[in-house]
Amino acid sequence: MEHRVKLIFTMISAMCLELLIYVILHEGGHTIVALIAGARITEFNILVNNAHMAYEGGNFTPFLNMWIDANGALLPLLVSYIYALFYKKNIRNRFYRIFSFLFCFVNAMQLMVWVITPFLYINGIKDMSDDSFKFIDKFNYYHNPLIISLVSAVLVGTGIFLVIKRGIFNSFIEVIKDVRKSPESQKKD
Repeated sequence: MEHRVKLIFTMISAMCLELLIYVILHEGGHTIVALIAGARITEFNILVNNAHMAYEGGNFTPFLNMWIDANGALLPLLVSYIYALFYKKNIRNRFYRIFSFLFCFVNAMQLMVWVITPFLYINGIKDMSDDSFKFIDKFNYYHNPLIISLVSAVLVGTGIFLVIKRGIFNSFIEVIKDVRKSPESQKKD
């Protein structure tokens, strides 16, 4: 039982850290584009239930106007790709393995919204408070929104490929199996 409690505590801790890092990278992605456009950042809030950034001014080209919406999702994804490339599967630390899986897998899967959103947009469902809808609304002026679905699906697939190829998924499964094989678990079974 003690091993399972430790595993649950480790998972919760890793999820909290992953969420915090994701929010910082997400809002940081928007901030980077605003700074590139010459805007002045007036607010940067990473409280999970109210995360946002605000800016004033800036010289936003049509490209930067779209990019500011997309970079909130793309920066965490890019960082997770880099993290996956440097992942060391020989490190046996439970927290490291769980966090690595969550960080890489969740950051890839969050792009599934971008796979689905163009279909909703085409069918008249629009939530203009959401980054993906704002991006699609601007992108739609120039191109078919389904291109976003295709590109996003490729990016999700790349993330999943890295999680599997770099051994992150197998390392995560080993942690789960180790807890199930622990002497305490076998006494109970």
